Order: sequence, then C-alpha cells, then structure tokens
Amino acid sequence: MLTNSRYALVLIGVFSSLESISFATELDKATWVTGYKSGVTAGWCTDELIKECWTVSEKTCQSVAEKSLDFCIKQIEASLPATFSQPKDGTYWGSKVGSCIGSQYAKSLQKSFNMKSRRCQELDKPKSRQGSTLIR
Repeated sequence: MLTNSRYALVLIGVFSSLESISFATELDKATWVTGYKSGVTAGWCTDELIKECWTVSEKTCQSVAEKSLDFCIKQIEASLPATFSQPKDGTYWGSKVGSCIGSQYAKSLQKSFNMKSRRCQELDKPKSRQGSTLIR
C-alpha cells in the first residue's frame, strides 16, 4: 500500500498554483486553512498524476478528496500555529496535511489504483528507492 511520504510530492504539483496565499508573509490559521482547502478542492482531481493513478470519476474523486481533506484538517487543526509565517509554515504544514490527505484518499480508493502505470508504481515504492523527479 502507498505510504504517506509520497503524497507531499504529489501535492507540490497540486498546490504550486496557490499563489494568493503564498505571497503573504503572515497569515492567520483560518485564512491558511481556507486557502489550503480551496487549493485541494480546485487542484486535486485535475492533477495529472492523480488522474493517472486512480481510475475514478471526477465526482468520486472530488467527494473522496473533500472527505479526506476534512478528516485531515480535523486531525491536525489543534496543532496548527495561530499565525503562519509564509512560505515556511505553509510548506511545512501543507506537507503534513497533504500526506494525510493522500493516505486517506488511497485507503478509500485502494481498488481503483492503477499499478500498470510506471509513474504510479513509483508511488508504491519505499521512499529510499525513489528518485527526486517523481512529479513532472
């Protein structure tokens, strides 16, 4: 089964477009969470690697991604700082939440994982054997 650490790599591609929250130097927790949720909602199911590795409908992808996001935000919200110093805190906490989202997503859609794809197979390898060019 896929491990959490690879999902931070997937989310780097998904969240590279979150410029509106990355330009601020400091953000309060609520603003960061709202921006993060917006990025997941907008970007997760349109990411090419996600679409390649999980063969599900757009509707299923959105539903599972949103449920995974809600679960993970609830799990980590108490640990989030009151103020985020960007980009350091956003990157750090985004990776933690992203790893959780990816893990929850994979657990929910385990039967839909595409092991025929070479790129998807890379997600399933132990981290120590992966190269740094996994995502685009």
